[in-house]
Amino acid sequence: MSRPTAPWAALMLAIATQAACATCQWQPLDPGRGHFTTGPFSIDLGTADQAGSPTAWQGPITISQAGGTSCSVDPSVGIIERPLFATAQKMMVSTYSGSNKTVFIIDSARCKIAWKSRPFDGTIRLSGDRLSLGAMTLLLKPSCLP
Repeated sequence: MSRPTAPWAALMLAIATQAACATCQWQPLDPGRGHFTTGPFSIDLGTADQAGSPTAWQGPITISQAGGTSCSVDPSVGIIERPLFATAQKMMVSTYSGSNKTVFIIDSARCKIAWKSRPFDGTIRLSGDRLSLGAMTLLLKPSCLP
């Protein structure tokens, strides 16, 4: 029986990696007035800073599931601002305190913080598998986490 050649093995690894990353299709969320649906979850971001056109929400984030159960995310996830992103099971939220920002990735089904950035200053950009937080760029793994 012959063994796979190095180029063939590299191609298979690339395909498997691309397929794994495809499960982490982060999509931008429009939070509207702070109540929205993403996948099977209904999200409430808490009290808005302005009724008509909010730019921030105090939290806590409440997640309701299709079966009627709901839970609140750790209250340290607040004050929430744009941008927000979601996959089928995770939600990425940006928070601030003073001039420092922190990004949290929430496991929506468990209402748990799956990852927390260190505080930073600057803009947030998500492009493919790269998450830029100010001057820092992180590579997202197939688990959808840095």
